[in-house]
Amino acid sequence: MEGLTAVRPSNLRWIERVLERHGRSKHPDGSATCLQLGISLPLANLQARSTSILVFLAPSAVDPFGSNQDGSRRSRRGESQRGEMAFLEEGLERVAVVRGDSKVTGSVVFEQESESAPTTITWDITGNDASAKRGMHIHTFGDNTNGCTSAGPHFNPHNKTHGAPQDANRHVGDLGNIETDAQGNSKGTVTDKHVKLIGPESVIGRTVVVHGGTDDLGKGDNEESLKTGNAGPRPACGVIGISN
Repeated sequence: MEGLTAVRPSNLRWIERVLERHGRSKHPDGSATCLQLGISLPLANLQARSTSILVFLAPSAVDPFGSNQDGSRRSRRGESQRGEMAFLEEGLERVAVVRGDSKVTGSVVFEQESESAPTTITWDITGNDASAKRGMHIHTFGDNTNGCTSAGPHFNPHNKTHGAPQDANRHVGDLGNIETDAQGNSKGTVTDKHVKLIGPESVIGRTVVVHGGTDDLGKGDNEESLKTGNAGPRPACGVIGISN
């Protein structure tokens, strides 16, 4: 399908602006037209944060390739001239429900308003050792078929060494340590400019792992420190997925 734009709005006015930007308008009955498919979407249904909308635009509305001086069309980076998919996202929220072969369980919620905004990460984890620091990371794969070991290494699209969340040299998936109370529970919130829900380095579909040891933040005296922080086993994990 040519000119496919996937839109996930967080409010009514935002989807209206997207439609106006591409030369599409509302029907008098308050619905939005998807011209290429000839269907209508009631705008009243677009306000829910969990709703995903596909707006199909005619080829004239989206020109991702441009033209040569002689008027012929050119392809960018060898892409097909059938059109491309653009994701316009706003106000995403995703959650990982962590569990495993241990008492450790809980949730980690990720929220991001736009691709350039930092992501807010909020966790509520129970069942850990009392008064301890435990490593928590985003791992590359959303595969838990063989338990948390299937999640692979830390998510590291820039091929850097392991570090603390505030370090310039760190994995995108390096979330540092969570600290537990006297009952082994931990709640907290941080913001992280490296973790993204929106864009090509999105962590959606990857795995959050709560480790059984303390992350040394890449400051240890062995090679493993620069890979994993010596954070130890993986008692609990969960894939970052769609929240309610």
